[in-house]
Amino acid sequence: MNKSIFVTFAGGLLSAILTFMVNVVAAKYLVVAEFNQLAVFINATVILSAIFEFGLSSSLIVIYKKKDKHHCEMLASMAIVGMIGIFILLLPVVYYYWGINSVLCVFASLLMTIHKVLNIFNQIDEAWGRYSFNNVLSNAVKLGFVTTAVIVYPTNVIYALMGLTVAYIVSIVYIISGRYISLSFPHKNYYFKDDLPVIFKLYLVTAIVALLMRVDVIIIDGMGFNAANYFVASTLCMLIPLLNSSVMAVLVKVGIQNVQKKQKIFFIAFIILGYLICSKWVLSLLYGNTYESAANIMYILTIAFSVGLYFTDKESVLYHQSNNRLLYLKITQLLVMIVSSYPLITYLGEIGMAYAVLLSRLVGWLYLITICENEKKI
Repeated sequence: MNKSIFVTFAGGLLSAILTFMVNVVAAKYLVVAEFNQLAVFINATVILSAIFEFGLSSSLIVIYKKKDKHHCEMLASMAIVGMIGIFILLLPVVYYYWGINSVLCVFASLLMTIHKVLNIFNQIDEAWGRYSFNNVLSNAVKLGFVTTAVIVYPTNVIYALMGLTVAYIVSIVYIISGRYISLSFPHKNYYFKDDLPVIFKLYLVTAIVALLMRVDVIIIDGMGFNAANYFVASTLCMLIPLLNSSVMAVLVKVGIQNVQKKQKIFFIAFIILGYLICSKWVLSLLYGNTYESAANIMYILTIAFSVGLYFTDKESVLYHQSNNRLLYLKITQLLVMIVSSYPLITYLGEIGMAYAVLLSRLVGWLYLITICENEKKI
């Protein structure tokens, strides 16, 4: 199990670095207005992907424990066909009202979803090396295409968007060519009705988590502020939850709860101290003076993301014990963030969004602490 955590952690680290480099290269070469559009596109793609996915990447693991891999493969096949059908139906409407950039956003979301669903079978097989490699490959190809696009076309973001889309196509083709998944369609008498409650609950959780992690940039842009500084800060801080999600992939599968508190506290303190000391230097090194004011936003987001590592194992327990409690937690956090963001951004600007994120995380931590204390009394 230690090996599983190490492999997923290493893969998550490399994926996080590659994802980070995509955003760094884009910020360095794209003009600020185009980079702001890319930031909105990336965040919207993640949110739409969670909507397309319908909680499948999480629910397949739960369903596999109750049934078998073949059942999951048939369920995934039906879901992918459904996703493609929805995309085809939406295509003319999206193009008519929002244009080609929005079409690319929806298409990239579809491809991201298919990649996640296909790769989840490596998690089911506990093939953590393949699971991590597929994520790394996707981000590596993405970095190559986006770097080429922004260097050649720094004043037109559409080529970078195309690069992101093509990267997912390449990674999907690679996964399918590995032949570790046998996608097939169910026969006439095969039913998935009893899977729907699990899928629906985890769908809500997945969609809300995506909103919690990505809607902040869209809120800032929607209120008429330039989200570029915030996106740069959140990109640097996003390394923390990306690593966290890699370890969560193992924790959700097996339910590890034996990580020592002192180790977690030391690790969190190390992360926060490192960000406080290095933030301005790193921003200057990577971006020059263009996004210098992002440092103050980083300080707040660092606390919000890193302290959350302490509660990773507690959240993983909720996946096993009660999806309803996890759902209530995420809905509460999302509502707190959205409601508090408007006044905070209005009076404080972009940094107000960071305070809203921190406030929502604080509410979540108090909820988890309360649950743990109540369970000790039982």
